[in-house]
Amino acid sequence: MSSASALPRPPRQRRSRESSERVIKAGLELLDELEYDSFTIAEVSRRAGVSVGSIYARFGSKDDLFLVLHDRAMDEIEREHRAAFDAIAWAELDDRESIRRAVRALTDVFHRHASMLRVFMLRGALDPQVLVRGSTAVREVQAAFAAGVLTHRVAMRHPEPELALDVFFRMAFAVLARRIVYGPLHESGRSLSWDDLADELAEVCAAYLLD
Repeated sequence: MSSASALPRPPRQRRSRESSERVIKAGLELLDELEYDSFTIAEVSRRAGVSVGSIYARFGSKDDLFLVLHDRAMDEIEREHRAAFDAIAWAELDDRESIRRAVRALTDVFHRHASMLRVFMLRGALDPQVLVRGSTAVREVQAAFAAGVLTHRVAMRHPEPELALDVFFRMAFAVLARRIVYGPLHESGRSLSWDDLADELAEVCAAYLLD
């Protein structure tokens, strides 16, 4: 498998750029529907309307194409999280509501991309490049989450708010990731919707930081 630094450069010609974008779009759609082992260059070719030979010539192997798709998806997920946190009127909300909005923003993006993230998480257990890129994205999200919530640090009773937020984020990420990989009933027979889970995680965070 090629290294992340060897990802293909964007083609210069407009038609080549357009065909590459069709391949990427089709590949991302497939990853949102299928497990990695069911993801094939032939099906990407069919959906994108680009020949198999052209895809191999441009992207190399299936694994190389997957790295391009993973990088693109992680960029988008990071953008969505940043936009969601930027949209929160932190100073206008009370302390608990700001935490609730932050946790909901975090959870909503995970929920929206759950199928694709499941593929990435399972693949990351076997592929160090996927693992490292995913970790980079998660750390960016953690930093944005913490920066927003810390606008209310004056109300926080925990002696080390940064540490508390770091620990809470680790807990929340673990809960969300396990739900994505194993489903909603893996640890407990109690069924919780994504909305209910977000609300309960927010209560945990508020109690930890404020009470």
